[in-house]
Amino acid sequence: MRRTEPQRVTVALELEEQVMVETGADEEPGLPNYQAYAVDSQVVHNLHEDFTYTRPAAFEFKYNRVEVRTWQQMLIKTCEMLMALDQERFVNFENDPTMQGRKTKLFSTNPANIRNPHKLQDSELYVETNLSANSMRNLIIKMLQKYNLKPSEFKVFLRADYTSLH
Repeated sequence: MRRTEPQRVTVALELEEQVMVETGADEEPGLPNYQAYAVDSQVVHNLHEDFTYTRPAAFEFKYNRVEVRTWQQMLIKTCEMLMALDQERFVNFENDPTMQGRKTKLFSTNPANIRNPHKLQDSELYVETNLSANSMRNLIIKMLQKYNLKPSEFKVFLRADYTSLH
């Protein structure tokens, strides 16, 4: 019989409790303090940045600031704003080969053609929302270019940057 094994378990549990007390993690061990990764949501970012491991707070387009919590919301709101500018041009995205993904459609009137469809307001058109932050950024850039708008006029505001966790 080995007597050292129970002591190791006790020491490990004591160390884990000490770490939890020091970091203030009462709920789940191993979870980071997400509030520590909050960033200044007034700092302007552009569409030419890498948004991997970030969370949006808002975006500004045509001098309208729109608060959002996810990249999907940003994509959907941008689609709806562009549709309000010129609905006919936006509806043509469904059949425009430059506005489609490599394997799947990004815009369709048939939700079965899209993995994670979201129906756009006041339209029969669905947009794909199962995309990475950078893929959504690229799609927004392509949509703005189709409207002859400068991507530099689209401002992004972040609420969190988790890059250091990865």
